[in-house]
Amino acid sequence: MASLRSHLACLLCAGLLASPTIARGQSSDALEHARAVFDDALKDEQAGRSDVALEKFRQVAAVRDTAQVEFRVASCLDALGRKREALAAYELAVRLGRGDAQVKDVVDAANDRMSKLAATMGKVEIDVRGASADRAEVRVDGELLTREELKAPLLFDAGPHTLEVQAPEARPARMTVNVTAGGRAPVSVQLAPAPAPAPVVAPVVPVTSNTRRDVGIALLVAGGASAIGAGVALFFRHDTIAAIQADCPNDTCPRSRQSEIEGLRTTALVLGPVAWVAAGLAVAGLASGIVLIALGPTKTSPAAWLAPAPGGMALGGRF
Repeated sequence: MASLRSHLACLLCAGLLASPTIARGQSSDALEHARAVFDDALKDEQAGRSDVALEKFRQVAAVRDTAQVEFRVASCLDALGRKREALAAYELAVRLGRGDAQVKDVVDAANDRMSKLAATMGKVEIDVRGASADRAEVRVDGELLTREELKAPLLFDAGPHTLEVQAPEARPARMTVNVTAGGRAPVSVQLAPAPAPAPVVAPVVPVTSNTRRDVGIALLVAGGASAIGAGVALFFRHDTIAAIQADCPNDTCPRSRQSEIEGLRTTALVLGPVAWVAAGLAVAGLASGIVLIALGPTKTSPAAWLAPAPGGMALGGRF
C-alpha cells in the first residue's frame, strides 16, 4: 500500500510539469512555483494536515488543473469527511485524465476510490411540488443545491440529514431524512401556500378639536353685542321718556304736538321689551361662552388600521 502511494505521488509530481497541456501558455516561473507548492501540499497531506494540503492543492489547480491535482484535492476532501465534494473531485480527475496513457494509474485509482466511497453513502431523490415549487430553494444540512443537482439522485453520507425548502408565497418546509449506506431515499415535499398577512394595527395620534372653544368665543362676542344693544335700547328709552315729560308737564301735552308725542310714547314702549330681550340674550351668550371655553378642546382617537391590498397597503378606520 505504501509503495502504491509513493508511486502515485511520483506520478503526480512528474505529471504536473511534464504534461504538455500545462507547458503550453504557462511561464516556467509559474510552473516551478506550482511544483514547490505541490510538494509542500503532499508533505502536509502525508502528515495528516489535510485542510492545509487542500488549500495548497487548490492553489496549484488555479495555475493549471489536471487529473493529478484533482485526485489529491479529492483525497484531502475524503480525509476531511466531505464525501460529496470528494466524489465530485474524483469524477473531475477521471474526466481530465480520460484518454491520457500517462495518468492511467491516477484515473484507475480515482475510479476505485469513487466506488468505495459511493458504497458508504446513500442516494436521495428530492421532489418539490406545490406552491411556487419552480422557485424553491432546497438545502441539505445548510448546503444550497442547484437545480441541476436536483434533477438526479444525490449521494449523501449515511445517517440523518436536515432538509429545508423555502419558496416565495409558500410555507417553509423542514424535515429529517435518514440515509442508509447503499440505500435509496425518495423524498417528496409538498409546499403549502403561505397564509395571508394579518391586518396590522397602526398607531393613531389623537386628534384635538377646538370647535368647543371657537363656539364659546362666538357666544361671548354675541353676548357682548347683545349687552351693548340692551344698553343702547335702554338709553334711548330713557331719553325718549325724558323728552315726553319735558314736553308734557303734569301730563298735559300741547295739542299742536299731540301726534309727535304719541310717536315718542310708542317708541318708548317698544324699546322696553327690546332692551329686556337683548339683555337676556347677553346673559345667555356670555354664560354659555364662558362655560365652553372653560371646558377646553376635545380629543378624539379614531380607530384605524393598515391591511394588505393589491400593490401595497390600504388604510382604513372610523374617523
